[in-house]
Amino acid sequence: MMRSPATNTVKKGLPDFSKKLVQASLSGKTNTYAIERPKWLMRGNRLFLVGRVPHRSSGGDWLGGAVIAVAWDQVAAYYVFDSVENYRKRLKMFATAKAKSEP
Repeated sequence: MMRSPATNTVKKGLPDFSKKLVQASLSGKTNTYAIERPKWLMRGNRLFLVGRVPHRSSGGDWLGGAVIAVAWDQVAAYYVFDSVENYRKRLKMFATAKAKSEP
């Protein structure tokens, strides 16, 4: 993994998520984290995926627009969406299916 000393950003060997939305679940956690247009950064010798929380993705939208950093070594699984709109569409599909399955 090659880093630029000026910006401490990762240059090679990892997927380019910069025009995507990544939803990550962490080891041992039940909730997931949506990261809009994330970039790879090294901090304290650890690799992080850093971006923003998309608006209208969290309860009450109180985190929309906030910067989020997820340590890559803690990620158990992740999903890649082509856009925030695609992510929202999938969330709506999930909510509809969940509502239909509840008694």
